[in-house]
Amino acid sequence: MTRLHYMDSMRAVLMMLGVVLHTAQIYNPDQSWVLYTTTDSSKVAKVFYESIHLFRMPAFFVISGFFCGLTLQRYGALKFLKVRIPRLVIPMVTTALTLNVLQFYVLSASGWSSDTWETFFLQGGWVSHLWFLANLTFYFFVTATVFSFVPKRVSSLANVFLDHAAKLSGLFFLLLLPTITLLIMSLGQLGFPLYSQFWNTISVYQLVLYVPFFTVGLLFGTKFQFLDKAIGLSATWLIALLVACQLSLQYLSDVGRLDAIFQLYFSTLAAWCAILVVFKSFHYFANRSSRSWQFLSDSAYTVYLFHHAMVIILGIIAIKLELAFWIGFPAIICIVLICTLAFHLFLIIPNRKLRFLFNGK
Repeated sequence: MTRLHYMDSMRAVLMMLGVVLHTAQIYNPDQSWVLYTTTDSSKVAKVFYESIHLFRMPAFFVISGFFCGLTLQRYGALKFLKVRIPRLVIPMVTTALTLNVLQFYVLSASGWSSDTWETFFLQGGWVSHLWFLANLTFYFFVTATVFSFVPKRVSSLANVFLDHAAKLSGLFFLLLLPTITLLIMSLGQLGFPLYSQFWNTISVYQLVLYVPFFTVGLLFGTKFQFLDKAIGLSATWLIALLVACQLSLQYLSDVGRLDAIFQLYFSTLAAWCAILVVFKSFHYFANRSSRSWQFLSDSAYTVYLFHHAMVIILGIIAIKLELAFWIGFPAIICIVLICTLAFHLFLIIPNRKLRFLFNGK
């Protein structure tokens, strides 16, 4: 098959948007992150955060599901796990024991955290921004297991069903997708331990929340008709639906079960619309071979692993210096991106041990 270059480009940009999102949290007036300014918060920072947060992680899981389905079909379950799991687990453990330990020490020494080292290690504080890798590891194991043990007859029947389903309207599927999230979230009402954790590491709520996005990604990777149908949806309709969802959410109260259902439906539909707009944009503008895109794609993992601790350290400095939003926000983003890209180019790539520890290859 022809390589879908835009998938690699999109994955790289989404990872790097984490720098923007976490830097915006420092200046977010909601003060909901691990550190925040009390002197120069900005509504613009809140807009940056909420806009990126709407689609970034869901889109990540769609892309991860896509590559999971594609690789499973091509190599089988055993080779898939042999290649993919080290790529997730080794960098996760390395980052947790180095960068995240440094991050916790800085937060504690500067008074932004009152947790103990025992809490940090035994209650999942070491996970921090690595929860995404922990969730993916779980998804990959489950998917590979199902792929291995599903009887061929069941697989054939599923393929026939999906081939027929692919003939239905793409807009119909788009409007249907949020109902899957509604059904999954309703498990909490039936006694499912939705707000518990596995080994103080994996949040059950986050795990089930992103299942529909990962599953749709699997569908895209195994049945390209669905990906083509998604890319073929009108950008005008997607943007109009996105705006309509956001406006509807403004008029819903936080009281009442019916309002809560509509809030979840419209917020999930808005996320799907934003994801598909992003897919269409990268498909149109970045679906070509490029050395620059290839470098960004290769270095994105390093940026993702290193950026969180760097944003926190620079954020503490910016808060102490009382840097205004319009100075601190772009300065932190630029410094973190330049440094992390340089780390990858001059430290990770030339050093085989560091490449294995932080990139798993």
